[in-house]
Amino acid sequence: MEAEYMALTEAAKEAIWLKGLACDLGLQQRSVTVKCDRQSAICLAKNKVLHARIKHIEVRYHRIRDWLNSGEVDVK
Repeated sequence: MEAEYMALTEAAKEAIWLKGLACDLGLQQRSVTVKCDRQSAICLAKNKVLHARIKHIEVRYHRIRDWLNSGEVDVK
């Protein structure tokens, strides 16, 4: 689950970069959709509570939560 969560953050980071590139080319997009097949990683990203089981995950991987709250990223 931890690996899927970290991969979800990295994929969202790349998708946001591509969204910025598309914006520079004149294509406007409200948010990007990142698909994940692990339900526990999706729940962890949407839940703001830090559990004892994920305290070893680096802080930079929790950035996905900020992107979800701001509406930049949508996880399905």
